[in-house]
Amino acid sequence: MKPMVKRYISDLYSQFHYYAAWLPTSKVEVGSIGTFTGWEFERLSHLRNEGIDFEIQEDTNLTDLDYSSEGAVTISPKVSGKAPVAGSVLSEADAGFTVDFSRKHAIVFRAKGVVSSSIKDQIKLGREIKKKYEEGKWSKKWVVITELVRADSATILISGATSSRVELKATANVGAARLDIADASLALNVAFEKNIETKFVAEKGLTPLFKVRRGRVR
Repeated sequence: MKPMVKRYISDLYSQFHYYAAWLPTSKVEVGSIGTFTGWEFERLSHLRNEGIDFEIQEDTNLTDLDYSSEGAVTISPKVSGKAPVAGSVLSEADAGFTVDFSRKHAIVFRAKGVVSSSIKDQIKLGREIKKKYEEGKWSKKWVVITELVRADSATILISGATSSRVELKATANVGAARLDIADASLALNVAFEKNIETKFVAEKGLTPLFKVRRGRVR
């Protein structure tokens, strides 16, 4: 696994106590079965393929999630009519963001309009897994995604060097109160980048985080 991927997944786990999907655009589902290679989830099958049915419980309370590597990221919002930060390619008339990184593999993670869905009865799931294991149809190495976080839109940036910058320009009309780096309605475009290893800008419909039940059977 690349050090950058390991840092991303481990940092988000430390912050939110959820695993991070890699790539962030990977489509995982509640009930997906897989294994971990290091920190990275590899999908193998699905509970329904193994004859295990379940109900999904939906959380309808919207929230936002925000994480930046401590001491290594500076996010400078830029409203139209204000002077940009030093060295910016944004003009005074532009609105957008300048993001500066001071170390390699520093992270910006901002998810907007987040909800989660989960397996409703996980005691029943445990019994079903144990039964499959006793029948020789389940591996101890397998894990099951039991909860999935979905975001209306998300911005994920990872630096590739100790001095990195990305500048995002809003192409939609926007007021200062609406400046949110994960907001897809801003129609953000990359105006400049230097030493950026990974960027997903206001990407819609991501499933960036999940929880698992490990396949240990006692």
